[in-house]
Amino acid sequence: MDFQGIIVEKNNSGVIVIVGLTEKEVKGRTTNEIISQYEPKAYDVSTRNIKENLEVGDHVKVWTNGMYEDSRIRRTTATKIEIVR
Repeated sequence: MDFQGIIVEKNNSGVIVIVGLTEKEVKGRTTNEIISQYEPKAYDVSTRNIKENLEVGDHVKVWTNGMYEDSRIRRTTATKIEIVR
C-alpha cells in the first residue's frame, strides 16, 4: 500500500484522495476548501484500471504504479484500491 485516505472528489478519470483526514474534517466543506487547506496531502489518482465502485466519502487504501507527477496536486495511477469503510 502506498497511502490511505478519504475520497473527496470523483471525476471521469479518477478520484482525489486526501491523506490523514477524518470524516469530521471533511463534512460540510467543499472539495476546493478541503484541497486548499490540505493540498500537500492530496493525490489525484487515475482509476482507469480499477473495477471498484468508488464514491466520495469512501476511506480507501491505494496502491500505485510508483510514478508521481508533481503538480498542484500530486498525480498518480492506481494499480489497486481497497475500500476500508
